[in-house]
Amino acid sequence: MELIFCDLDINIKMYNVPKKYRKKLSDNFKECDFIYESEINNRNLSNVKIYWGNRLPNDFLKKFPNLKWIHFGSVGIDRFQKVNNPSKEKIMVTNSQNSVTEGMYAHTLFQIFFLLRQGYLINKMRSRNSLSRENFDFNYKNILNVNDLKVLIVGYGNIGSKLGSSLKHMGAQVNGIALNERKSKDGIKIYKIDKLLELVKNHNLVIGLLPFNIKLKGIFDKKVFDNMPNNSYFINNGRASHVDEDDLCMALKNNLSGAAIDVFDLNGISKKINLLELENLLITPHIGAVDPSYWPSQIQLFEYNLECFLSNDLLKMKNICNSPF
Repeated sequence: MELIFCDLDINIKMYNVPKKYRKKLSDNFKECDFIYESEINNRNLSNVKIYWGNRLPNDFLKKFPNLKWIHFGSVGIDRFQKVNNPSKEKIMVTNSQNSVTEGMYAHTLFQIFFLLRQGYLINKMRSRNSLSRENFDFNYKNILNVNDLKVLIVGYGNIGSKLGSSLKHMGAQVNGIALNERKSKDGIKIYKIDKLLELVKNHNLVIGLLPFNIKLKGIFDKKVFDNMPNNSYFINNGRASHVDEDDLCMALKNNLSGAAIDVFDLNGISKKINLLELENLLITPHIGAVDPSYWPSQIQLFEYNLECFLSNDLLKMKNICNSPF
C-alpha cells in the first residue's frame, strides 16, 4: 500500500481537493492510501512516499524519511528549493505549471485594463461620492489604449508567452526577459535578465512573472523604478520577494502612474508606508491562479503522474522539475 500525503485540505477552494475527486482517486488507485492533512490524527507518516500539495514543511526530510516524489499543486517549488540538504536530490519533483496558465493570463489582462482605463480613479470617485464624467474628464490625458503600450514581460514562460502574443496582436510593442536570449515564434525579442535596467527605460508597462529564485530577491527596486518612464505602469504576479515594496511605494508617489500586485508581503515593508492606502495601486489577495478549470486539469495531471510513478516510468512523468535518483 502506497501512502500519499496531501496538504490540499484547507478551507480555500483552490487548496482543497473536492470530495468527488477524493472519491475518484480512491476508486481508481485502490493500491494507494490517501492521507489528507485534516485526517492525520495519530497516523504514522514515516512510510509516506508521495507528497502532494503546496505547503511542504521545512523539515519534510525528517517528517517523511521515505519520500520519493513531491507533486506541487502550483507552479512554484520554492519550499523544496529553500531546503539545503543533498539527500533531497533523490526525490522526484513535479509541479502544475499548465494548471494555472489560463487563470494567471486572465488575471493579468484584468490588471492591465484596470490600469489603462484608470480604474483606481473611478474607485476613488465612488468612495467620495463624486462619480461623474466631468470629474473623470480631468484624467482624460492619462488614458492609454493597448496600442499605446511598450510592454516588457519579465519571466517569459508559459504565461508570459501567451500574454505577450495576445498583447502583440492587440497592437502593443512587446519584449520579454527569460533565461535564454532568443526570438519567439511570433517575433517577440527575448533578452536575458542582465538587460533589465536598460530595457525598462523604453517600456511604459513592466510585468513581473518570474519564478522563485533567491538571486532575484528585490530585483524590482528603486533603480528599476527610477529608470521607468514617467506615467508608466508596473505589475507583479510572480513572487512578492522580487519587489522592494518600499521602493514601489515611493515610485507610485513619484513617477509611476499606477501598479497592480497579486503577491505582496505587508509585514515586510517599513511601518511608515501602507500599501493598502495607495490609491493608484490595485492589490489583489493572491487570486491570480483562480480558475474553474483548475481542479479537472490538476486531477488529470496528478492521476497521469501517479500511474507513471506506480509503474516506475518516472521519466514519462509530466512537469519534472529535477533529475531524480
